[in-house]
Amino acid sequence: MALACLRRARRRSRTVLRCDRRNRRGSARARLCCERRSVRRYERGGTRATGSPERPGGRVISGLVYAGGDRVRMGRFSQPVYGAGKNGYDASGSAPDQYAPGSGGIKIPLLYAVNTCMRLQLCGQRGFLSALRRNYSKLYFLHRASSVTYTPFTMKRLLLSLFVVLLVPATAFGQWTYDGIVSSAGPEDADGNPLQWSSVHGVAVDPDGKIWVQPFGAKDSVQVPQMDNAWQPTRVIYVFNADGTVSDLSPIKFVSSGDGAIDDTLGGFWTGSAWEGKSGRGISTDMDGNILVSQWKTLYKLDYKTGVALAKNRFEDFCSLAEAAASNDNIFVAAVCPAQPIIMLNPDDLSIVGNAVDAAPGFSRDFAVSPDGHRIFWAGYTNRGVTEYARPDEFSAYDSLGTVIPGVSAESFGFDPAGNLWVGAGSPNDPANTYVDANGDSVATSWSIQTHYAFDIDDLAVDMIPTALDSIKWEDTKPDWKDGRPRGIAFSPDGNTAYICQFNEIPPSVQKFVRKSSIQINTTPDVRVAWTLDPRDHPDIFDHYPDQDDATQGFGARSVLTGMDFDGDGNKEILFTTDETLAPQGPDPGMLDVVLYENAGNDNYEYVWHFTHEPSNSLPPVAYGDIDEDGLYEIYFGVPTINDAADDLLIFEQNADKTFPDEPTVKYGYERDGSADFRPSGFVIGDFDGDGAQELATTSRTGGNRELVIISPNAGIDGFATFTIEFELGNQVLGGGSVYDVDAIDFDNDGAMEIWVNTWDNFSWAIVEATGADAYRLEAEINSADDRNDPGSFNSNKLLFHDADGDGRMELLAPMTNGRLYYLDNVDDVSTITGASFMEVGVYDPTSRARGGDIGDIDGDGNFDVVATSGTSETVMRIEYNGSGSPADSTSYTWTEMVNSADEGGLVERYYPLRISDDLDGDGHNEIVLTNLYASNPGQPIIVVLEATGMEPVGTEDEPFELPDRFVLHQNYPNPFNPSTTIEYEVMEAATVTVRVFDSLGRVVTTLVNGTVQQPGRYRVQWDGRTASGAQPASGVYFYSLETPDFRQVKQMVLIK
Repeated sequence: MALACLRRARRRSRTVLRCDRRNRRGSARARLCCERRSVRRYERGGTRATGSPERPGGRVISGLVYAGGDRVRMGRFSQPVYGAGKNGYDASGSAPDQYAPGSGGIKIPLLYAVNTCMRLQLCGQRGFLSALRRNYSKLYFLHRASSVTYTPFTMKRLLLSLFVVLLVPATAFGQWTYDGIVSSAGPEDADGNPLQWSSVHGVAVDPDGKIWVQPFGAKDSVQVPQMDNAWQPTRVIYVFNADGTVSDLSPIKFVSSGDGAIDDTLGGFWTGSAWEGKSGRGISTDMDGNILVSQWKTLYKLDYKTGVALAKNRFEDFCSLAEAAASNDNIFVAAVCPAQPIIMLNPDDLSIVGNAVDAAPGFSRDFAVSPDGHRIFWAGYTNRGVTEYARPDEFSAYDSLGTVIPGVSAESFGFDPAGNLWVGAGSPNDPANTYVDANGDSVATSWSIQTHYAFDIDDLAVDMIPTALDSIKWEDTKPDWKDGRPRGIAFSPDGNTAYICQFNEIPPSVQKFVRKSSIQINTTPDVRVAWTLDPRDHPDIFDHYPDQDDATQGFGARSVLTGMDFDGDGNKEILFTTDETLAPQGPDPGMLDVVLYENAGNDNYEYVWHFTHEPSNSLPPVAYGDIDEDGLYEIYFGVPTINDAADDLLIFEQNADKTFPDEPTVKYGYERDGSADFRPSGFVIGDFDGDGAQELATTSRTGGNRELVIISPNAGIDGFATFTIEFELGNQVLGGGSVYDVDAIDFDNDGAMEIWVNTWDNFSWAIVEATGADAYRLEAEINSADDRNDPGSFNSNKLLFHDADGDGRMELLAPMTNGRLYYLDNVDDVSTITGASFMEVGVYDPTSRARGGDIGDIDGDGNFDVVATSGTSETVMRIEYNGSGSPADSTSYTWTEMVNSADEGGLVERYYPLRISDDLDGDGHNEIVLTNLYASNPGQPIIVVLEATGMEPVGTEDEPFELPDRFVLHQNYPNPFNPSTTIEYEVMEAATVTVRVFDSLGRVVTTLVNGTVQQPGRYRVQWDGRTASGAQPASGVYFYSLETPDFRQVKQMVLIK
């Protein structure tokens, strides 16, 4: 029960933040919500609560006088320093840790009432609670008609009581692979061997992808004529190209503007009597990609293309500089020591604008600023947490909001290209998880040292433990590391490569990590790998599977469904099953899972729910629907049972809050005992017999007991649910081997639905047609239509029906396990179909190990695509119809090997069923979701999401198109569909257009285009599978029409749940 509560709490904690996240995902409703909310985040003024302090106005520089102006002089150099470079020096030293944490910090101003009314109206109660959750620490009182006031302490306690369950941390695990050190082409030791630095203070990546590394110790030398020993050690910056080769800019020892204004030796200076070194203190980039170098007490800005100095400023009263940060409008600089200011600088010449914070608490090496410059994230790693300072606009002062990431001893910050804030959690010297809040209470956190975590800054709230979106842990390649303090993180421009540096005594100190999705799979240019799921990165979910380093167990995913929106929040979902029994070295029996993930932004998906079944047999199917039509979805999970177990069907019906339960709502055994060895292999849901009630068709794959069973519930789905078996068909008809595929369609267009079943061996089929309420008849039995290499399919709950030739009737395209694509033209009566009716179109996998496919329109060009997965050849084939010619002719298609992972060391061993999905993440591009059955080795994903790169966003606007010469209504795609489908049509002249959907009785289900005047062109609309009121109609045959005053055309489509 405790675990169930925790899962629900985590689920809800994500839900309350979605109003904010939708703004970034492009929802018009969410944009309106967030735009109105941001009109006034908070206001100053109002009645001050008793005892609350008030900060003096203005920006004070605390009496410090800094150099500024248009020109920066050479500073303390009395003479120029000359040098030609010489290796061999390695100065060592430690950071000045003598500074104790300070107690400074600015005072909180008067704040009142967050404007949440718009959020309440547009985003509902959860959005309102989210506003309170994120802003309670900013309130002195709530602006209410009753004039009731709350002190900050009272308000905090009130809201903590509402959200106490959210204080449980959820650990995130990164999708990154260690890829070695940053370069082996850098400095060399006395024997000419590559040498990495023992301690590094910073790493940065410029817009060209060059990596800039700032070692702490001296790694080079300069000539100092004033000294008897002319060669003296100096700190330098090393620059590497993206491929690891040394850049022409490297090493940077001298900093010059070229006009004499700046002419310094970077890492040392002559005092007039001695040579003193200047160690690096951090390196970062400004918003233009230029390099910001904190060198002891001097900040330089270097042109990232040339290395030329663009500006300089020296901060004499600082003990030493921390790494600089940048916003769109300013550069920010701070000191390492506590109780010194955070200063804003002009981004052009680095002159001082003023203080952002007068006295920042704690000893700090790094900090971060949001791109808009309104939020500062300050570590003070001795403070054991990240403090946020914020201002409502550029004309206001910054105020301390409190700790937003408790428990981290951060010395490293960085933003990735997606805008996520990465924070280093701590080191062996300053371990994480020792946070004490403002009330003196210890807060339990579970961060890992030497690990960087990623956060959405809009999800951060005071004294709330945030959920990390991602993480990267330092690869411990040296068992005797003594220090290991994270000191920098930077990302390649595409975000797929991360560079992390540490301050430690043993090299190497810079490591490279690569997103797994970016290195695993070769694709054609028309698709890209958008996301992958490696279960080893999520042991809290897949806790019964092997860890990252265990290659002794099998693992994989089998069935997958996409495009649902179970909770109605606008974020589409992916539902899949896992199976550890079939992969090499997998246990038999093995654990089975059904897992739900949900889109969480562009190319990002987050865990929602899962259920794990005890060890069972292989290849579990999954489906979903609303079979009792009560407005709550069910998930159907088939368990191929063993050992006399009889509960082969598990049904999970949504709770009232749209979440799924932790345990099945219903367990059902198809009225069989355990000895029957019933092993569900496929599901399809729909009102097959037209009696107004939905049924579930199930196939059992057991070779000696192949079955088709159709059941319907006698009442609602609850713990007392019972079912009626309407029809059974056994292995006396279902010839060949195991049964895998099942689907429902009215193929012959006679008004009666058929159930189609495909068995493994020799291309065998059975077609059962509904003849009335609860009545079915076997119409076709096709055994051994093709005896080449056991050509069955492997989709479990979908066959590829589509109007391929545009005649308004269904055809079947069948990619089979013998690697051949077959085509079945429409017929007037399914009983006339024989083996000879199937025509071979072509061969797409000569290895004869194909494992399933799907049909859709990947690039949105109006021509359908068949995407078929191969097995051991580790490829995915795209077969695109060219738009003309017979669908039975191979020359009517373009055949392309779209994906190949064979050259990547078998990182995807066996592609299995897949789904082509209309845009899952809201970026206007369709996705293809692949499963991998044999993810038996570390680094192998079980889910791969591909995204089309060459399509126009789907919408209702006309697209560039040759003007049509007639009105045309095209066949929808996909068809059959679940949950949504696309309808395209052409308008030849300006006309009032209506597009409607009807049920089989002629009743209007919904109107997609309502009497709109449209100009000549091609249009595209989507039906989300719902009625005009938002209800979920039953599965079955529907019709859609294109209507103008002088034209009407109707086509048929099939909704399957």
